[in-house]
Amino acid sequence: MHRPFLRVLRILGLIALLAHPFGAEAKPKKFAQFKFPSQGPSESIGGYASGCLAGAVEMPKKGIGYQMIRTKRHRYFTHSQTAAWLADYGKALKAQGLEVLVGDLSQPRGGLMSNRHKSHQTGLDLDVWFERPKEFNPETLSDPPSLVNRKTEEMAMRDGKLLFGERHLKLLKTAARSPEVDRIFVNWAIKRHLCNTLKVDRDWLHKLRPWGGHDAHFHIRLHCPDSDVDCIGQPPIKPGTGCDEDLEWFSGPRKRERTRIAKEEAKKRAEEIALNPPKPKPPRKKPDPTRAELRCAELLQIPDKPLRKQSRK
Repeated sequence: MHRPFLRVLRILGLIALLAHPFGAEAKPKKFAQFKFPSQGPSESIGGYASGCLAGAVEMPKKGIGYQMIRTKRHRYFTHSQTAAWLADYGKALKAQGLEVLVGDLSQPRGGLMSNRHKSHQTGLDLDVWFERPKEFNPETLSDPPSLVNRKTEEMAMRDGKLLFGERHLKLLKTAARSPEVDRIFVNWAIKRHLCNTLKVDRDWLHKLRPWGGHDAHFHIRLHCPDSDVDCIGQPPIKPGTGCDEDLEWFSGPRKRERTRIAKEEAKKRAEEIALNPPKPKPPRKKPDPTRAELRCAELLQIPDKPLRKQSRK
């Protein structure tokens, strides 16, 4: 059989595979089932929330200034550059007398996890806990305490004092000062607190992005490595500290209001369609898979075997 024909069959096979594993139900089962990374150098493929990871490395479960937790979930794999960055971050924290617990990195081949965690797919995301639980067991940890009162959405207090303190400030600032870090997701109330209390040395707040949740841990996201041509980054953050943004857009009342408006608009559209049914439109042609999607589909076809050890000559 001629090689060009074999190549065509291979491409058609990848396209057929792509139609299945990237569906809403199949994709988590496919990527979450792998126990071993693929052979070769690390490479982030696709976007942070829609991609995969080739050549992942296993992060040591404990290092200077950090400890991995809940490793039974098998999410302690990452890009080699992320592993190097985390090791340096731990050392920088240790020099300040600090240590951190690190949660999810990525799966052995990245991709969508089996829960609601949609990011962490390319080996460039990591979760760091703000606090260390009193009863510490790295595998059976209860959730860490929130630094935000989830009912009032004000900063949490304990014995009349803010839970958020100098330690948490150093954890965030040390990460944000790193040029490899693209952005850090924190609860919007934490960003608001820092905007209101920091009067000097606040340019690093630029990288703190307000978000929902993220009140007991913060989410660090690194830039796409220059060498990873199929890695899709995010648009750059606009200049400034971000303190002039509408931070309360993420608050509970505002979220509920948006939900209410969306439901009313959906009901109105349904009533209009019932009165004036639109003319049927021709089915849209499904777009061709991207290069990143094809590469991730191919990654799923590589057998799930332990990495071969390099022989020494």
